[in-house]
Amino acid sequence: MNWQAPTSGTGAITFYGAYIAANGNGQNTGDTYHSASSTFNEFIIYGCIDVSACNYEALSNTDDGSCTYAALGFDCAGNCIVGIDCNGIC
Repeated sequence: MNWQAPTSGTGAITFYGAYIAANGNGQNTGDTYHSASSTFNEFIIYGCIDVSACNYEALSNTDDGSCTYAALGFDCAGNCIVGIDCNGIC
């Protein structure tokens, strides 16, 4: 089976399956048919889902508005990333 999960936020997924259990007597008497289904609910995990944010959370699937970003010219740890001028200012 080749399957791809639906987009986050689409809700529950139900899988259906069926099979025939043959009893091996060479006839169709005694063979049984089975079917089943399983439903899996989507788990909502709130957090920052913007990969460019300092507090990106890969396991989150629902944005909660908590994303934080580095100041212009700095990385998330507060380090200057554009160079320092002659006065030692970023």
